[in-house]
Amino acid sequence: MNEKLKGMPRPNVICLYQAPEREEYTRKCWEELGVADVNFIRFNRWPDANSGKPDPIIIHEAPDWIAKGTFTSHTHAIKHWYETTDEPYGIFFEDDVDYSTIQYWNFTFEEFVERMGNRWGALHLCNVYEHPWNMWTDEPIMVPRMREYYDHGLQAYMVTRDYAKKLVRFYFDHEYEEGIRWRMPQHPRFVSTENNILLGIGRVFHFPLFNHNVIEFDTVNIYGYEDGPEGNRGQAKASVMSYEKIDKWWKEEGQYLTLDEIFDTSRQTNKKFMEIVL
Repeated sequence: MNEKLKGMPRPNVICLYQAPEREEYTRKCWEELGVADVNFIRFNRWPDANSGKPDPIIIHEAPDWIAKGTFTSHTHAIKHWYETTDEPYGIFFEDDVDYSTIQYWNFTFEEFVERMGNRWGALHLCNVYEHPWNMWTDEPIMVPRMREYYDHGLQAYMVTRDYAKKLVRFYFDHEYEEGIRWRMPQHPRFVSTENNILLGIGRVFHFPLFNHNVIEFDTVNIYGYEDGPEGNRGQAKASVMSYEKIDKWWKEEGQYLTLDEIFDTSRQTNKKFMEIVL
């Protein structure tokens, strides 16, 4: 195993049966990092997940416009991990993560988590910077901090068992006989799948140890910049810009910082949205 991954739990990777090339990409990435024990949790692309399958995914009270596939796959993946392991932490990845940032770490994963302390229930480890950022002028806050409602993306995150327990009870313990009940743990200014998973269940901190691979996979730009609904174009632009900013920061600054320097909030010049810090 790559020595920088010391202390990392067994990776859980959420992937689709309909996208085997992404699973193969992820498998190859972990092999190159020297990690053989990876748990791939596969789902059918929505709405196939709920049509004619022996074990369909049922979701109650969900508005038509929410990302049902993302919401159900992540909640079921966390539930599966919680019910089938006794691991104290569960780390989850989507199938389009860019792991190249690992080469720039001047610390191990274990050292990073220890430095985070014990005040967190989840760690948000990638980001798609969207509203209220002006992605053309604002630089992301590249210090560990509390996750805010506008920190998007579920490409990489880690949860404690207690956090997973609360999430499973919130979505799966209800008056219906089976399935998931869709609702928001906390009413944010933005209703989003990220806020379903990483807001209102417990304390969540953020820092982009990993990046979102928008170079090899057309994950969010499926409509292109010029075609399709405006919301999709905006999300695509934000995802590409976020990838570029995170990639640039690790290459030009992050790789030269010690762990103590990364946690030093005084070096962060842009405090425009820095409402809560460690």
